[in-house]
Amino acid sequence: MDNNTVFDGSKALLGYLIEAFPKRVDGQGADLNYGWRVRDKVFRNTTFRGKYSMVFKGCKFIDCRFENVSGFFCLFENCKFNSTTFIDSRFSHIEDHWDNNEFNKCWFKGVQLDEGWIRNAFFNECSFEMFYANGIFFMENVWFTNCNLQEVQFQGINYYHENDQVDEEYPDIAFVDSTLDLTGFSNVDFRNSQFFNCILASVSFFDCRLAKDSFVKSKELKYESKASADFQTFLKSDDLPRQILADYFNIHDTSIKKTIAAMTTKTEYQKVFISFSFKDKRFAKRLDDEFTKRGIRTFFWVKDAPPGETLKDIMRSGVRANDRIIFIASANSIRSEACQFELSEGRRKQAELWENIIFPVHIDDYLFTVQKDQIRPVDKIEEYWLNIEEIRRINSADFTNFNKDRVNKVAFADAVDKIVAQLKNINND
Repeated sequence: MDNNTVFDGSKALLGYLIEAFPKRVDGQGADLNYGWRVRDKVFRNTTFRGKYSMVFKGCKFIDCRFENVSGFFCLFENCKFNSTTFIDSRFSHIEDHWDNNEFNKCWFKGVQLDEGWIRNAFFNECSFEMFYANGIFFMENVWFTNCNLQEVQFQGINYYHENDQVDEEYPDIAFVDSTLDLTGFSNVDFRNSQFFNCILASVSFFDCRLAKDSFVKSKELKYESKASADFQTFLKSDDLPRQILADYFNIHDTSIKKTIAAMTTKTEYQKVFISFSFKDKRFAKRLDDEFTKRGIRTFFWVKDAPPGETLKDIMRSGVRANDRIIFIASANSIRSEACQFELSEGRRKQAELWENIIFPVHIDDYLFTVQKDQIRPVDKIEEYWLNIEEIRRINSADFTNFNKDRVNKVAFADAVDKIVAQLKNINND
């Protein structure tokens, strides 16, 4: 391979490799745009552009460049990146194979990671500008060592461990001897994560959960830190040590949590994705209106689905980005391919998180009367039946009396109040 080689998309790269290095490539079928794997290949001074949906396994990238890349199911496993640039690129649906990758002296600018998880990633002496990690359902053993992060956003990163104690050798996320500037964390759980001797310059925590050991400072740092946190972060977090409050947040009142609690209350409501058939839209809107009145954030397709994205991408990201799924069970929704897709995504998320996130409410009795041999199409029988068994396993709220034009508003509000109370308590059976 000549230096300064440019590949524009999976098809161009794989076409070259199949001819020049056939033993390095695995795949099936004639479609060179999806489902192929490149193994143990060294790339030097190579530029990657365009669309990539493939797996790189055991590859090395030296002085390479990823620019304007759309990486949909573009996966890296056991790869090493040295002095490689990532610019104006997005890697989405990064599931399964973003595992055991090492980045040394790499530069990221205008890069977005979303929809998936990252395990065993090691960023050493890397620089990040305008970098976004959104909807990474969990990060496990991800290290930023001697890195510089500027204008970086982490959002919706979920806590993965049952043990609340920090595992210093195997954290979720660890920032070590790094500088974070104009960086924000939103809805991130730090119970098994640490900032070790880091400078936090204009760093914000919004709706996060901090542990007493989330910050470790064992030496004097070159610059002062100026971090901030919203009220909900302080209320949900452990009592932080006096010195950490002073050094990182410029707070000298150790009773800050008690003071805030006297001013406001901890928000218990969670973000809810409402899964329903459009044939049941009247009832679904009625339910969404009641949730909204109670200050609960919802994803309701009619008002929240973004334009310009594929339907499955919207459904998948909706399930992934929200804490709970309210599934409106009916003959219409159980027979709906879209609703079954959302249930399948919900089951996968439950398996990853080891907690229940699906909360069914039924508006007819079809959930309880449908038989396995009635499911269509036949190639989906096993998947759909697992979905049905899952929602049968959970005690479904009976809303059959409220699926009509006129309902008793007081009784309906009382029934919704019971759902709201249960939403806080369905983590485990």
